Amino acid sequence: MHHAPAVSFPVGVSRRAAALQLGIACAGGLGTLGWCLHFAAFDASTLVIVLAAVAGLTLALGGGRGVHRGMLWWERGEWAMTDLRGQNLRSGCRLAVVMDLGPLMLARCGSGDARPIWVWLDRGADPSRWRALRRAAFDGERDGVTPERGTPA
Repeated sequence: MHHAPAVSFPVGVSRRAAALQLGIACAGGLGTLGWCLHFAAFDASTLVIVLAAVAGLTLALGGGRGVHRGMLWWERGEWAMTDLRGQNLRSGCRLAVVMDLGPLMLARCGSGDARPIWVWLDRGADPSRWRALRRAAFDGERDGVTPERGTPA
């Protein structure tokens, strides 16, 4: 079986992902404001919507904390992730592209029963390797094997 060529790609904090998360949180906040102005009543449903909007905004603003920083590697048909020091965090991973927005992809890298690592793959991190990364990420589809497709757990 022929696989995409080997590639490494830096992962870490993504400005595009942060802007997307903040935009969605702000849209939720504006929807909440519209709800409050339209119904002008402070009841249980209004409280739930306000709390959901505040939680969304809090998650968007704190999204950069706890982000895995390192390198994602594709070689010989296998994915691996290392930290910034190059130490192997995980090898033999399966990469599942959960959301593909063109210059930005949300992916889950997991192996076995270990907790998956969620990463934003941003073209801006290394534009020269972006096409090679995309080719490797979707390599299984080209070979007739459907890669693991994820839905947020």
